[in-house]
Amino acid sequence: VALLAGGEEIVGAFREFGAPIVFGVAERARVDRPFLRLWYGTCRGENINAGGYMGEAAALLRLTELYLASYAGERDDQLAFTRICCETGLFAREHVALDVDGALFYNGARTLRPGTRLGLRLRRNGRWASARTGAAPCVLHAVGGGDMRHHLAAVGLDVSSVAQRNYAIHLLRNEPQR
Repeated sequence: VALLAGGEEIVGAFREFGAPIVFGVAERARVDRPFLRLWYGTCRGENINAGGYMGEAAALLRLTELYLASYAGERDDQLAFTRICCETGLFAREHVALDVDGALFYNGARTLRPGTRLGLRLRRNGRWASARTGAAPCVLHAVGGGDMRHHLAAVGLDVSSVAQRNYAIHLLRNEPQR
């Protein structure tokens, strides 16, 4: 995970969705593949990504309770969250927003294929933006360990564990106190 914005901006982007829970989404093309649709399920034609979600405390508590009550044995939390939030009706549609454009979460795995580059471009104002949608994400996440760091280094992002820890501490120390 790489934070591309401060805490207030992240919370502001979350609130823009107007829903108690926001999920990032995985690559759009995957829902067209029957095996992956079966494996992950779909949510309004998208694959939600359990690696990037944010919510209000009460909504996340409810999500956790539903998960523990019905899906604790599920082999994949992403599939369980898809079923809870999008297929069972346990959560009302208006309670779950999908970040299709990557305005809050940018799922770096969208473009990580052999011979491809991370689908970000640097704006003139110094912010990274999705080359696909133009949205400036607040949080970048993806699986891949060292391979992911290689892709990030290609666009000038250092996400070593030390750099991330230091950046998170910096953000916390510089957040306005309420």
